[in-house]
Amino acid sequence: MERNMSFSADQVKQIRMRLVWAQAEMIPGTSEELQVFAAGDEDSLEALKVDMEEGTLGISQPALQSMAHKRWLQICVRVPQAWSGDIDVDSVSGTVGAHGLDGGELVFATVSGPIHLEDMRARLLRLRTVSGAIAGVGIDTERLAVRTAAGQIGLREMRFDSARAFTVSGTTELMLREGCGTLELQSVSGAVSVEVEGTACAQLHSLSGQFLLDEALRGEENGLKIYATSVSGGLAVKRRKKDHEDRHIAD
Repeated sequence: MERNMSFSADQVKQIRMRLVWAQAEMIPGTSEELQVFAAGDEDSLEALKVDMEEGTLGISQPALQSMAHKRWLQICVRVPQAWSGDIDVDSVSGTVGAHGLDGGELVFATVSGPIHLEDMRARLLRLRTVSGAIAGVGIDTERLAVRTAAGQIGLREMRFDSARAFTVSGTTELMLREGCGTLELQSVSGAVSVEVEGTACAQLHSLSGQFLLDEALRGEENGLKIYATSVSGGLAVKRRKKDHEDRHIAD
C-alpha cells in the first residue's frame, strides 16, 4: 500500500522525522512542492503520522511500534532543489539516507541503523549513532560534528571550515579535499585514519596507540589544522596523491 502527500515548500522551514525501524530517504525532487511518499503494509501506513505545525513538517512512527512479521515501511521525502531549510532525522534501527540536498542545519541520528549521505551541502551537519555505521561522499559544510560509540565512520571527498569527530571503539576513515579548515578527532580505542589534499599541520597524541604522520606533511605549518588524540587507538594522517600524480604512477 502507498500514501502520497504534498506540502507547499514555502511554508516548510524544517523537516522533522522520528522513526523506529522504517527506512527513510531524502532526495531532491522536480516539483515545486515538498512531497512525502510512503509505502508499506496497511497497519504501518495507518500508524504513520504526517503533519504540519508552525512551519515544521513532522513524520513519525509510534514509539512502541514493533517490527512484527510482514511489517515494512519505506519513506521517501522529495524536496524542491531551491529549498534550503533545516532537517532533523532520528531513527532507532532504520536505514537513513540522503543525497543531493542543500540545507541549513542538517541532523541525522540513529541508534543501530546505518546513515548514508551523498553530495550534501549544509551550514551545519551533525551525524550521530550508537552502533550504526556512518558513510558519506561529497560533503561540503561550514561545520561538521560526528559522534558514535561503536559504529564505523567512513567519509570521503569532504570539505569543511571546522569539524569534530568522536568515537569510542569504532574505526574512523576520512578523505578530505583541499580547502578544509580545522579538524578535531577524539578516540578511545578506535583506529583513526585521515587522508588530506595539499598541506596540513597535524598534532597527534596517543597514550598507548601507535601514530603515523606522512613524511610529506612533517614540518608543515600551513593549510588544514588537525588535532587528534586517543587512549589506545592508532592515529594516522597521510597525504593524498593528486590526480596528475596518480596518472604518472599509472604510466
